[in-house]
Amino acid sequence: MNIALATMVLLAGIIYMFTFFQHTIRHKKAPYALIAIAMAITLSACAEGEQASAQDSELDEAQALIEELEATIVEKDEAIDELSLHIEEMEEQLDSFEEDLRDQIEEEYKDEISSLNEQITEKSDSLSNNEATISKLEEEVSTLKDELETAKSETVSASTSESSSEESNHSCPAGSIHINTASEAEVQGIYQIGPDRASQIMQLRPFSSYNDMKRISGIGDKHAQAIESEGKVCFE
Repeated sequence: MNIALATMVLLAGIIYMFTFFQHTIRHKKAPYALIAIAMAITLSACAEGEQASAQDSELDEAQALIEELEATIVEKDEAIDELSLHIEEMEEQLDSFEEDLRDQIEEEYKDEISSLNEQITEKSDSLSNNEATISKLEEEVSTLKDELETAKSETVSASTSESSSEESNHSCPAGSIHINTASEAEVQGIYQIGPDRASQIMQLRPFSSYNDMKRISGIGDKHAQAIESEGKVCFE
């Protein structure tokens, strides 16, 4: 729009100058006022034209810079697209390589893998069998423990019964005097045992038989037989 306005002003100035020169030629006289106006119009048109031209130049430069940047962006986008495509191709190649390598390894070590699987199965079966055996042995041990406890109880019971039976068989009858545990006064209940002999019994006991009582002073064979005939002495 500035260029068009400047052009119109310039044309107006030229027309005015042309009219001015025609008038000068006809009248052989130059109106200075008209000359001044024409020159002012012409200079103004030139100035506006130069200013518009400078603005257009800056606008063109800015537009060129924008176009250059847009072109650069397009180039970068294209480069990114190419790089992304290349990355996708590389990933596909890598996946294919991994799959091929896996298949190759499985094929090469197929027998070894099969053998290892068999060994694992055997070990697992053996472990299961061992666990079953251990469980069975634990049950047997538990049963043996119970039997042992029962046997111990029976043994203790039998021993107690036997001991009671022996005590019953060898125990002193009622009214007997336990010569090895009785007091000094109690042993004086034995036939012809007074305080002196009772004191000796306290010092000389234990006694194991009537014959052993002959260690007491004043007791001989006849006295020992008499004590035995009385049947009061118990040697338990």
